[in-house]
Amino acid sequence: MPCLFDVGVAKTKLPLMRLRCLTLFMVVVAAACGRADDARNTPGIGASGATLDSTITVAMTGEWPADLGTAPVIPSDTENLAVVLYPAVFITPLDPKTPFALVTPGGDTVRVRVRVTGLDSAYCGDAPTVRLSRGTPLVWSIGITDGAARPMRADSLDAVSSADSLLYSTEASRLASAVSVGAPSRLAGLPFALTSLRRLRVGDTTIIAAQLVRRVNQEANPAEERTFVIAEQAASAPFKAVYSMRSEGTEETTAHFDLIGALGTGPVTYLVLAMDSPSGSTVEVLERSGGTWRVRWTRSIGC
Repeated sequence: MPCLFDVGVAKTKLPLMRLRCLTLFMVVVAAACGRADDARNTPGIGASGATLDSTITVAMTGEWPADLGTAPVIPSDTENLAVVLYPAVFITPLDPKTPFALVTPGGDTVRVRVRVTGLDSAYCGDAPTVRLSRGTPLVWSIGITDGAARPMRADSLDAVSSADSLLYSTEASRLASAVSVGAPSRLAGLPFALTSLRRLRVGDTTIIAAQLVRRVNQEANPAEERTFVIAEQAASAPFKAVYSMRSEGTEETTAHFDLIGALGTGPVTYLVLAMDSPSGSTVEVLERSGGTWRVRWTRSIGC
């Protein structure tokens, strides 16, 4: 079940990230690593953890980009609670007048001075939560405070032309097929269906983030594969994949992938990604600088 977040108007389904009250895991730049669930997930990165102290193990690696502010949050599944992604532990409490920019996956924002009433007693695993005293009609996916990065427009398929939609669908399927090469699967050779896509532009470069699915609809033994690809196209050159994730299992066990935010400072672009599966979820920041991509930071949350 997708989580619900009360924004002061009505409970609304958060379309991209389905937070669950489960132990979560994270990924870092490394070789592919399997997951301990019924699905077979093939990420382009591996798994790790960082120890905060002798009693708490925080699944966090990489360096948090200061461009994204000092206290990023995402909606929780509890009314007016937000989960703090970074830092793992607050040394200095947030100022009650901290202004947050609440951002949607498409780049829409509402800038409100949401009063933080302090750390809540609830935790999402090892992640602290804060209680927000005001709501907003915007169905947001990430909130940032005082960083230099600004939200970027990331259009969905509904907002692009029919010609571009056909091009992106074709290119995403081609790239997804390459991701699946060499991975034994009952679904090998089946066509992909595009389930979601976001497009953003940085100068003369077009970036797409696409999730595709293919299924074997056998009642006794169903199977599903989801592939997530981020690709870029410079001018009129072909699209090339810069990041990919793959998960195979059943409809209930296969991981879902989402772009929950795109932000930039001009020379640097940040994509905030989420992966959700029955065994846990991951929030990850990709950084593009000088045409080079890298996984900058990852974090698990426990709800």
